[in-house]
Amino acid sequence: MTENLADVTELSDAEVAEANATAKKRGRKKSAGQIWLQEAVRPEMKLVKRGALLQGLSELLWIPQAALLALAIAGLIDPHGPGLDPFYATASILILSAIRHVLKVKGGEIAVRAASKARHRLETSLLSNLTNLSPATELPASGKIASIAVEHIQAIGPYLGRFLPIQARLSLVPLVLIASVAYVSWFAALCLLVFGPLVPVFMAIVGIRAKKASDQQLGVLADMGGLLLDRLRGMETLRLFGAVKRSEDDIRKLGGDFRTSTMRVLRIAFLSSTALELFSAAAIAITAIYVGYSLLGDWSFGTYGSPLTLAGGLFVLMIVPEYFAPLRAFAAAYHDRAAGLAAADHIVELQKQLEKDGLEDIIGTGIDVVPLPETGALTIRGLSVSRGHRTILEDVNLSLGEPELVVVKGPSGTGKSTLMDCILGFLPADQGQIAYGGLPLTSYGLTNWQQAISVLSQNPELFHGSLRANLRRADKSADDATLTEALKLAAVDELLTKIPDGLSGQIGEDGKGLSLGERRRFALARAALRKDARLIIADEPTADLDGATAQKVVAALKKLAHNKPVLVATHDPRVVGSADRVLTLKEGVLVEVNEREGEEQ
Repeated sequence: MTENLADVTELSDAEVAEANATAKKRGRKKSAGQIWLQEAVRPEMKLVKRGALLQGLSELLWIPQAALLALAIAGLIDPHGPGLDPFYATASILILSAIRHVLKVKGGEIAVRAASKARHRLETSLLSNLTNLSPATELPASGKIASIAVEHIQAIGPYLGRFLPIQARLSLVPLVLIASVAYVSWFAALCLLVFGPLVPVFMAIVGIRAKKASDQQLGVLADMGGLLLDRLRGMETLRLFGAVKRSEDDIRKLGGDFRTSTMRVLRIAFLSSTALELFSAAAIAITAIYVGYSLLGDWSFGTYGSPLTLAGGLFVLMIVPEYFAPLRAFAAAYHDRAAGLAAADHIVELQKQLEKDGLEDIIGTGIDVVPLPETGALTIRGLSVSRGHRTILEDVNLSLGEPELVVVKGPSGTGKSTLMDCILGFLPADQGQIAYGGLPLTSYGLTNWQQAISVLSQNPELFHGSLRANLRRADKSADDATLTEALKLAAVDELLTKIPDGLSGQIGEDGKGLSLGERRRFALARAALRKDARLIIADEPTADLDGATAQKVVAALKKLAHNKPVLVATHDPRVVGSADRVLTLKEGVLVEVNEREGEEQ
């Protein structure tokens, strides 16, 4: 099965303990978000390392370029001293500059490509996980989910594309630069050795605050996104109840919190940059003073017997700033690390809320998918489902094969929606098996099975476009006569005269322009066009409808049940009275009822 976000989010206790044991040896403990982030970007690490290698080579080529520059300048100042021919020196310097530029650009492009691939993969995986959830799953605010799916995953891009390549270069480039300086002067190398490590040490200290500040900022951003989207959707209701002012105050408060948290992050970023500039400036100043006094003849230490030459002094002065360039880039990208880790924590938290333990058992892993048979019976044997310590379904048995209208009734909360979720493959069972045509659902694959079922929800999905286009989502090859017949079967053919241009007439997004009853009957017409559907499932199809409209929906369901099994979850007596079979859920147990005699069987 394709790797998804849950594969790297649902870490076992053993994996976390092992990672923490390794981290403990290094003196730090990793959070669940940090462990997840390392696993999440692993597929792109080869690209990141390749980009870091090219950029590192670009930085190391500064050593011969600086040596050529130093010798060329020394030759111009002192023609009698060691020097290079100006023409050859200039040509060599230009060639090295061109090579350095190509390597730097190419390395940056590779790192950006790796970050883009990781973002796309993680976004696709998260959205795929969301679409695989049951419609009954309790989700955070849609705005918060959107913020995490966009801004939070986007924050992982800079972590992968900027911070990790710089971190990889830090293990090599500064050491080689120190070695090149030590070849000329051990004192200058000693200065770099003293001041250089202070930068990552200070960054580690600042990083704790940076991580906390970034985490708070991203949390406020997610909350603000959720609040804004929810308020925009309910703007009409807010106006009716005069609650617009209160919503404005809530948004203003969250905006102020976001502004404060953003400034806190910037303050820490400026603090880290200031510390880096302080250490680098001190090292450059001490080195420059040393070189100056050595060239004047006042100081004679720091070299290997012979005095420091002009070419050697210039070489050292050109290498020292370059030594701090990776450290400076590291400091600039350090907030990308903090933002990436904070985003990872929020993604892990969301994934825990959307936990789908055992979903792989429904999808089927390592199983050859077989085609669905054209006809067959849906059989449920010994199905038991629990959530937490509460048993919702217990030893449920059901068989659906012949065309009939089957009703599962019971008060709200008795498990009707849970049973439907199990049949649709959204919810795994603790015990028991669901089969079709004698084979478990795992044999067909989740997607194939779900596409073979026609589902009628309380709020059908309709799209902006013509009636014809909406109906043909069920059968692309249906002609106008077939579409009209389906509308008549669902008792909603009055739309052909109500809406100008008939089948070519336009409706708005979410069925705007149609009443709730018309939308549900339109969905019934669409279900009638699904000749390939093995089963029709309806969840409370008559809820919130008036008597006349509800009777039309019941009549349409009855007609659909002439051709294939229709399973309805409801407690509406009008639907129950028209059913061929009535089942009731009592304390998680499914019991068949003889409605005419009022007896349970």
